[in-house]
Amino acid sequence: MSYDQFATALMEEGEAAVPAMATLVGGVGAVSGHGSADVMVDLIPGTYVIACFVPSGDGQPHFAKGMMAPLLVTGQAMLSSLPESSGTFTMADFAFDMPDSLPAGPATYRVVNAGEQPHELNLLKLAPGKTLADAQAWEAAPSGPPPYQAVGGINGISPGGEGYMYLNLPPGDYIAICNIPDPASGQAHFHLGMIKAFTVR
Repeated sequence: MSYDQFATALMEEGEAAVPAMATLVGGVGAVSGHGSADVMVDLIPGTYVIACFVPSGDGQPHFAKGMMAPLLVTGQAMLSSLPESSGTFTMADFAFDMPDSLPAGPATYRVVNAGEQPHELNLLKLAPGKTLADAQAWEAAPSGPPPYQAVGGINGISPGGEGYMYLNLPPGDYIAICNIPDPASGQAHFHLGMIKAFTVR
């Protein structure tokens, strides 16, 4: 499939069409304005697409406004060793297997998709006084600023895939969330239970 074919199908059919057209290999999860985040993914040679699926205020995803580009990977760089990980987070259909509490400061975590569908592990830092219920209510009916700040994580990974995310989280209350749609129901995975509150201390 060419980049142009992919882009045309994505514009016509939306995000739900992606798993049939491409293998999801991760990438940096959503980050609020002026933020940054880091991940490591293993890319084999081929044609890739960098795209943003975050919705604009008018409901249109950013890719529909031009936030999408092809990436050609050539050759093969061999890592001397895998990153040293502080733990493994596992994504399943439809839950996160990860600790309820993480230490503040720099850390690297391995993220594995053990499910039958693609999944992502996006991280949201709750605003002071806000809860998981507040985030769920806002996601169901967005109005005004969200009760959280997007702080990265790792984007969609196809079944059997994995990647590494580098975090440097300050203390606070957080949420792990998967926004990828379920092909059967069309609902985002967090509506099916793939949302988890955790703390950073």
